[in-house]
Amino acid sequence: MRGGRRGSIGGYPHQWFDISSTYLPPSVKELFRWCQYLYSSHSEIAPIINKKCAYVVTGYNYDTDKEKPKQLWKEVLEKTIKIRELEYKMLLDYAVYGNAYASIMYPFERYLECRACKHKHVARKSNWEYAEFQFYAKCPKCEVKGVMDPEDKVIRNRSRIKVIRWNPQYVDIRYNPLTDTSEYIYKIPKWMRQRIENKKLNKVLVDGTPLEFLKAIKDRKNIKFDDSNIYHFKNPSVSAEDDAYGMPPLLPVFKDAWLFQTYKRAQEAIALEHVLPLTLIIPQASNSGVSPHMNADLGEWPRKMMDIVGRWRRDQNSIYTVPFPVSVENIRGDAKSLNVFDELNMLRQQIAGGLDVPQEFIYGGLNWSGSSISLRVLENLFLNMIEQLNSFLQDFLVPKLQRFLSLPAVKITHKDFKMADDVQQKQLALNLRQTNTVSDRTTLEELGFDPEQERRRKAEEAADRDAAVIKQMVVQAEAQGRALQTQTDYQLKSQQKQQALMGQGPVKTASLKPPEGLSVLNTPGLLDALVDQFIKGPGDADAKRLELANIQKNNPDLAAAIRDRLNLIKTQGNSTDMRPLPEQRAPRRKSSPV
Repeated sequence: MRGGRRGSIGGYPHQWFDISSTYLPPSVKELFRWCQYLYSSHSEIAPIINKKCAYVVTGYNYDTDKEKPKQLWKEVLEKTIKIRELEYKMLLDYAVYGNAYASIMYPFERYLECRACKHKHVARKSNWEYAEFQFYAKCPKCEVKGVMDPEDKVIRNRSRIKVIRWNPQYVDIRYNPLTDTSEYIYKIPKWMRQRIENKKLNKVLVDGTPLEFLKAIKDRKNIKFDDSNIYHFKNPSVSAEDDAYGMPPLLPVFKDAWLFQTYKRAQEAIALEHVLPLTLIIPQASNSGVSPHMNADLGEWPRKMMDIVGRWRRDQNSIYTVPFPVSVENIRGDAKSLNVFDELNMLRQQIAGGLDVPQEFIYGGLNWSGSSISLRVLENLFLNMIEQLNSFLQDFLVPKLQRFLSLPAVKITHKDFKMADDVQQKQLALNLRQTNTVSDRTTLEELGFDPEQERRRKAEEAADRDAAVIKQMVVQAEAQGRALQTQTDYQLKSQQKQQALMGQGPVKTASLKPPEGLSVLNTPGLLDALVDQFIKGPGDADAKRLELANIQKNNPDLAAAIRDRLNLIKTQGNSTDMRPLPEQRAPRRKSSPV
């Protein structure tokens, strides 16, 4: 375009014209395909979008104090539907295409009806085949093999309910700007039609595809979504001729991405042509000015020089001689002076800015204290995305699941989005808790912990501690009981030895020994025997008081029990003589009849 047209600037037909403007996507769907290509291939755009979408998906708050409803909803959302993965994928579509669509696929059971006997059976329990848009199977009742009439019946099965994310490239929108209403049409892709029509490949695909889709493929038609069963994430943009679609956030960086790829191609060419130098060995004239070719055969000289180079590579310490001076010249090898790293870094910053994030968001180095303004702007961007996800949960997904599955009414929201390094906010929450201004639950949520989980863990830890304390107390009680029993046994043995030394003979106390694990104080029969032995033992009242004092020093509990038993005997009016019984009968008269 040298010279250009009249009115052109710098050889271009318009001041806003550049090389990348030579091609513009002719339709929104073509624009979506270019957005997909940039996300799939660009080394700067893909990580920015991935981090933005992953960073904004937080946990979930279940506003209920009852554990059973909470577990039911967690089972459905987090395990069956895998809501976090779903939201991440929808945010990817939102960040790449500017649009994301989702619908609930209610579970169904397919039945096949035999045309001969009208018997219905479950399709998944038979070996059927789908060919020429008809089901072929063998009837389990009449055993006739032929065409079956299919029927789908919706079932309320929590484990089989799904949420489908639709590809924006296959969704058409009929939009009315006067009423701000839209109709959504799904254009069945060509690859799906081909697989459905191939009876060797369609088994898995047909099994989970509703009959409405199979009929639409057969009739070469598209599918119109139910207005109540589709949710549209739409990127806000300026008013345009057609506001049916949200504009892709990648659109402002298209030209920067093209220029970035241009510089990368240049860097690739530099790497191929200018990194490794071309080395030349040149014969030089002698100091007297005599040319080398006058005294040597230069046809043989290159071979000898290459032989020297080869031998030097094998032994770098070897020394060689040449008949005349030589010089070495390097061609190329100047890649460092030609590289375009600075231009690439500049374009990286422009692409990051065009996608509303600072460059440090990708390469690190972003902190709260040093970049509070940029982080606050980034936080506001993420909060807007969180609000859209909350609207998806509260206005679409949760109400429909609650009605279909008869689940308890629970308000479910995303946890508040907070910057991970907002240390000041976390310290403020701790300070307010110390003054009893905020609750423990609020403080834990501010710090990123689950209050219900922490409560359960504290209860489990308290139960473990109590069990350990009780076990320790039982062991101590058993040890004390065994020690007391041993002490009592030794006291009895000591008394027997004393009686033996006094000539009264041993007292048989083996029968008074309590069973293993029992103490004297807890064995009434043994305690009565000990008190009886104490009463009938040798010595007067002073000796018995002395003996009781000795027992008091060694075993206060046993002495107290003996005193209580003696007092009880006196209270009951028992006139037991404290003196020992005579060991010999009194003398009798010879004339006595006794």
